[in-house]
Amino acid sequence: MNDRKKLLTEWKAHPPVSGVYEIATKSGGSFLGRSRNLTAIRNRHWFQLELGTHPEKALQTAWNAEGEAGFRFIIVSELEVSAADDEKQRVEDLETLWELTLNDLRTKRPKDQFFVLAR
Repeated sequence: MNDRKKLLTEWKAHPPVSGVYEIATKSGGSFLGRSRNLTAIRNRHWFQLELGTHPEKALQTAWNAEGEAGFRFIIVSELEVSAADDEKQRVEDLETLWELTLNDLRTKRPKDQFFVLAR
């Protein structure tokens, strides 16, 4: 097997990490979301915020006031997947994890206000 095929096979064997994340601000803002690729979603949010084009205006306002140093990207729950899982099952599992995590956070942090990010 040539190097390119070997790399592609290895890449397919390690699907991206899916799960629920929180973007927390020093001022107390808490924005929750879910993604099938946590690395990519973090990069997307930071890129949009740096450009000043993030669709979530409250998040953009906080970024403008606090800057990158005032933000943390936290993985709240990770979805365990294998390369054998099909895409439909991953999406269903992620939605289940999302609902369970939201309920858990609302129980553990009832006084906190969470903003749910659009998909």
